[in-house]
Amino acid sequence: MPITSWGTVEVFSHRGMAEVAGSALRSAGIPHRLLADDLGSIARLPIGGAWQGVELQVPIEHVEEARELLQVGVEIELEDRVPTPSGMSPLLAQVVVWTVLAVVIGGVVVQFAFRN
Repeated sequence: MPITSWGTVEVFSHRGMAEVAGSALRSAGIPHRLLADDLGSIARLPIGGAWQGVELQVPIEHVEEARELLQVGVEIELEDRVPTPSGMSPLLAQVVVWTVLAVVIGGVVVQFAFRN
């Protein structure tokens, strides 16, 4: 019987994050789908983000189970997640880490693009 009613579990800012969450649901036997309005496949750009986010949806009867499995809505203090040098706020530490990561990935993409 086809699934006729879907509910959104979470909206992710990046397709990769949504794929990982979908994989966890798949391993738990919960069917899912991803809805995104992204240009990656159309424009052939090396981007994984979506303009409006990537919705992770499951059949409506599995929404609460999926949220519990993924712990959607569970608040985690930044201090528990990011070790920070003394005097640096946890948010600033995350910004620094993501900026360095973006620069490294950007450099790899540019090198790959000019290699061909």
